[in-house]
Order: sequence, then C-alpha cells, then structure tokens
Amino acid sequence: MLREKILRILGYSTKCLWADLAVLFGLGCAGVGIGYGNMAVATGGVSISLSAAWFSIRENQQALLSQQPQRAIAPRDQTEVSLDHFQRESLEQILDLCRNFYSRAHSQLPSNFKEKDVQVVLERLLRSTFPNSDIRREYPIPQPYCHGRLIDFMLVDEKVAIEVKVVSAQGRRNRLFDELAVDLEAYRHSETSFRKLICFVYDPNNQLPNPRGFENHLRGDRGGFEVITIVAQNPYQANGVSSAG
Repeated sequence: MLREKILRILGYSTKCLWADLAVLFGLGCAGVGIGYGNMAVATGGVSISLSAAWFSIRENQQALLSQQPQRAIAPRDQTEVSLDHFQRESLEQILDLCRNFYSRAHSQLPSNFKEKDVQVVLERLLRSTFPNSDIRREYPIPQPYCHGRLIDFMLVDEKVAIEVKVVSAQGRRNRLFDELAVDLEAYRHSETSFRKLICFVYDPNNQLPNPRGFENHLRGDRGGFEVITIVAQNPYQANGVSSAG
C-alpha cells in the first residue's frame, strides 16, 4: 500500500503509527476525564497512553537492532574476518576440541567443577595441540570510554579468541544468552585483533533444550570479526537420562 511505502521511507512502521495515535487518544481521554471530574476515565486514558508509548518505544528499538547485521556484513568487513590457510586449519582444530570436549576432557574436571576449571582443562588441550603458538589467558580488549574487557583466550598467530561459558543452574542458563549477547556487542565496538571469536558453551548435563538454535542465534559477522558458537553437550545423554557410563 502507498501509505506503508511512505512510512518505510520515513523509517516509521505502521505499528508505531497506530501506537502513537493511541497515545494521543489516551491523552485526550485523560483530558476529558479531568475536565469533567471523572477520575476513572482520566486514569484509563493515562493507562492507554503509557501502554501505547511503551509499545512504540519497543518497536523502534527492535527496528534499530534489526538493522545492525546489515551494517556488519559490509564487503570491507567480510575481507577483514578472512583467515589464511594455516589459520583456517588451526580454527578447525580448535572447533573440534570444543565440540568433543566432553569425550576428550570431562574426566579431567573435578566433581563440582566451575567455569574456571573448564578454562584450565581447555588451556591444557590448546597448548598440547598448538605447542608453538602464542596462547594468552585473560587477554585485554581495549574499549573506548572504559577500562576494557578481558577475553578468556587469545591465540595471537591464529587470530582466534575464545570465550568460555558453562551451563549450570537454571538461573544461570536463563542469563547465559543475554550475557554473551552483551559481551559480543561490547567487542564489536572495541579494537579487536582477532578475526574469529569462538563462544564455547559447555553444557555437560544437556540443560539447553535447543543447542543448535542457541548456536545459530549467536553466530555471524559482527563487523571486523566473526562469531562461531559451539554448544558442547554430553553425547551419551538424552533427555536427562545417561545412556553410557
């Protein structure tokens, strides 16, 4: 429709238009209610305005966020995230270590292990696989306007960084996606020296119900580096019941 085309050109959605009209309608009702001393009408009008204003703000935020991947996939950024042959081979080896972490290294973890324990074991695997590489722990990532962040691992020559997360309690599981999303957005606005960022999520009890969906939502070009998310689960367990010792 012509109206929708005009709204798109102006960067405005039909939903937002109706929401703003509802804001005006609610304010009008509130004014009438106050004028006639009818507080029920006034209160209802204020409620309509607040609800519609919140909806309009949310729609505009989602529209702005949806535009970010388009800016991140510029041809210049695609060139920046590329690796040479040696780096690509190293990347595949790192991804293989992460995907098969349970079968390779779970037995090396203490019974009540924490995220730090997974990092220690992963570092041992990395150093044995890449004995001549410059592997750094707690690598500082400078950021504008603040002191910066520390990323768990940085393989300098391979231009690969690794962020480690562990799925544990229910609350932690629910916050995990948001934590990673915030970290990735912060790195996107930083002076990064890596080209690939691996988000290694260790889920030994298979608590994430849709690991492939989790991976897909957190992967992709971020403008200057590419995110690859790996959720490593227990391959011998299904639906919370172990099928092998």
